[in-house]
Amino acid sequence: MQVKQMVIGLCLALGAAAGCEGSIGGAGVNGGQDDLSAVDTVSGQLVHWGTFRRHRIGGSAGTTGTVGTTGEAGTTGDAGTTDAAVTTGVGGTTGAGGTTDAAGTTGAAGTTGAPGTTGAAGTTGLIVTTGAAGSGSTVGTTGAGSTVGSTTGAGSAGGGSVAPTAGHASRPAYNTGHGFFVLNGKLYDANGVEFRIRGINKLHWDLTTNGIPNTHANTERWAIDFTQPTATNLGLVQSSIANHMVPMPGNWNATCDTDQASLSAIVDTWVAQEPAWQAVDDKMIINVANEWGPAGDTGWRDGYITAIARLRAAGYLATISITSGGCGQDPTDLVQYAQAVFDSDPQQNVIFDQHVYGGFEDPPTESWELDFKPSMSALQATGLCMIVGEFGPGRNIGPSPTLLTPDEVIQTAEADNLGWMAWAWDDNIAAGDSWFALSTTGNYNSSADLTTFGKVVVENPTYGLLVLAHPNTVF
Repeated sequence: MQVKQMVIGLCLALGAAAGCEGSIGGAGVNGGQDDLSAVDTVSGQLVHWGTFRRHRIGGSAGTTGTVGTTGEAGTTGDAGTTDAAVTTGVGGTTGAGGTTDAAGTTGAAGTTGAPGTTGAAGTTGLIVTTGAAGSGSTVGTTGAGSTVGSTTGAGSAGGGSVAPTAGHASRPAYNTGHGFFVLNGKLYDANGVEFRIRGINKLHWDLTTNGIPNTHANTERWAIDFTQPTATNLGLVQSSIANHMVPMPGNWNATCDTDQASLSAIVDTWVAQEPAWQAVDDKMIINVANEWGPAGDTGWRDGYITAIARLRAAGYLATISITSGGCGQDPTDLVQYAQAVFDSDPQQNVIFDQHVYGGFEDPPTESWELDFKPSMSALQATGLCMIVGEFGPGRNIGPSPTLLTPDEVIQTAEADNLGWMAWAWDDNIAAGDSWFALSTTGNYNSSADLTTFGKVVVENPTYGLLVLAHPNTVF
């Protein structure tokens, strides 16, 4: 173990972002078991022990009714109807007539009619506030989902987008998909309901493990073997959908690679298989390439700008998930370059994925380690939709050891409004608490089926999946 730690330390010190990971050709790849003595290399360096891969490091606001001339109580107008923007109902008649002052506030006036329903888009300039209601009248409210602008000036329709309210949003006009979409740094399902990813990674596509749906995970990230028939892979993600989980298929063929050719080859595969994946385009999130790319480098940015353009041209409209470079552990790629990647997408439908292993500590004790909490806060500060797409059990387990606990990772992600997914349900089930599996059996019927790691992720009474994970409202 001491020799392993020395090698890992060298790897972390020399690596672009303190992260090492084997390739899909490593030991235990979807073989149904994991070999803890297996060794892989990246650029001639020892980086891998066991299991597949582990890491080194609306319209206008409601307006008041017409000023009344009598002291009689106002009556409610008819409800408005949906149009291209939010509209209010026809104003009710008012009580004792007041006049509107310069600020748009009525005196002792009647109230608006029933609120209009939400339109497709538009933001509001002018706010009109009613004064005290006339006798027997009630104060009208702004139509549901409408967005308030400034207190002066007439409202005007926004450029095809609408600011969300109370966890709901309308699909922006530039997004022509039918599934998940991103708006103002948040992910929404097809019904416009905010969706926070809280899920689990699935390593072995060929190992039946029936327990994940029982954990209430709302997202299942798949390590897909693209050498298998497309129908086989499509069946995997359709099983997630049938269990009311959002599937996130990913390609692991360029894990920890940094050359553009390896990413381009992955995109070639996605493009060639697009006709088949169209069947689930409105329900999945595409993880283009697991942990591809250089750390803190414009090559990561430019590679993914090209990849997204090709995927959109091929016909994919689904939300795309982009993992950071440096074997997934470099936040610099995301902080410095993710905005440019997002802006390049004509659908504006991209989320970003940070992996947390030995490159992070709290607090850091080595020069190459990153301070975990400030790093996560920096991701939030980008204003983009970010997730922690992988994290492990801590306790210095594995070839990229960290003392960060899963409790701390989840709580920090929640505090910073980041989604999260634990690695992994079935990463060496037989090893129990000595490795990365959440499950001891593949099933989940009671706590006895979970490792210590799994009990934290699934059953913690404050922030476990059973408490926090909410399904999408579409399937």
